[in-house]
Amino acid sequence: INLWVPVVDERAALVELAAAGIVVAAGAPFVAGESHAPHVRVTAGLIAPDDAQGAAAALAAAARASGR
Repeated sequence: INLWVPVVDERAALVELAAAGIVVAAGAPFVAGESHAPHVRVTAGLIAPDDAQGAAAALAAAARASGR
């Protein structure tokens, strides 16, 4: 199961999630065309139920992360 999570800055979100031990994909390579809102692609099927709340909190924080 893949989720598309909107973020402020794809690169900043990738770095913040990697620092938390969560690997996601930048959304840009999966977009057809030129214009898109920044997002990350999350494969959620492997998240254990006990880890879901922590993963959700990390994703929420990364969505607000800015590289500026």
